[in-house]
Amino acid sequence: MAPPAPIAKPALRPAPRLEPAAPVAPSIPASPLASDEASAAPAPSAEAEPQAGPIAPSAEQSEAGSIDQYRLQLISAAKRYKRYPRVAMDNNWEGDVVVRMVIGADGLLASVSVRTGSGHEVLDSQALEMFKRATPLVPIPSALRGREFILELRAIYSLMVDAMADRALIR
Repeated sequence: MAPPAPIAKPALRPAPRLEPAAPVAPSIPASPLASDEASAAPAPSAEAEPQAGPIAPSAEQSEAGSIDQYRLQLISAAKRYKRYPRVAMDNNWEGDVVVRMVIGADGLLASVSVRTGSGHEVLDSQALEMFKRATPLVPIPSALRGREFILELRAIYSLMVDAMADRALIR
């Protein structure tokens, strides 16, 4: 009996990304949380018709992957600086802080601000400090060097989660 004929496999395409796309152009940063607008409109071009080809999507995916990689490394580095301020613990203050960071084309932190506050200044200030201190520890990926980009990161202050983490460390 003859061996079965090989079956042609369809070409694999990457699944659509739910994360935001990388900045459209070096001078136009795109916020990760505002990706719908950035990915819906093509980047401005000096040519009459945009060129389609396999290079553009892979470059865009590479940048988006680099931003994701950088974000995860920054969050990991920032954890060592996270502190729950004593006054916040004493008053049972909790909340989420969304920090907006602009990384300049030179790779340095251009600005950092609270995009959405927790409702408690002490928690907001601690989140800013935590991310500011972590930024110099994380190298900029090569795909992002020479480009300005924006990150929005969340710091969560929850007494229940922190108490559980403390108990896990004690065991």
